Amino acid sequence: MDSAAPRPVVLLIDDQKDLRTLFRSLLEEEGFEVEVAANGEAGLAILRKGVVPKLILVDVLMPGMGGEEFIRVSLKEKLIKKDQTQLICFSSLDRESPQIQSILKWVDACEQKPWGAEAFLKLVHKYLRQH
Repeated sequence: MDSAAPRPVVLLIDDQKDLRTLFRSLLEEEGFEVEVAANGEAGLAILRKGVVPKLILVDVLMPGMGGEEFIRVSLKEKLIKKDQTQLICFSSLDRESPQIQSILKWVDACEQKPWGAEAFLKLVHKYLRQH
């Protein structure tokens, strides 16, 4: 990445600490500015501070405020600007599950959780290129 250009911000919301730590390191090595949150409430707090991510990656199933509620509240409060931010949900649930189907209208995509580092980075670059 060009060091003179501002670093794109990625917001990663996932309740699994080991994944947040791994994915944060990978993203920072790729030159991204990274914000992480353990649940939807923490993700909303980051957005309410005025952070405008290029990409939000949010797990659907989390204790407390899960991904679905995070998405609904952040869009209702206009914390996400769809012309500036790609919103991608992650889940181990099948794409056909009712919970996933109910949020597809609000997100740019819903992907199976990428457990490997290479798959995760490919996914991030794929969606950032599209935006």
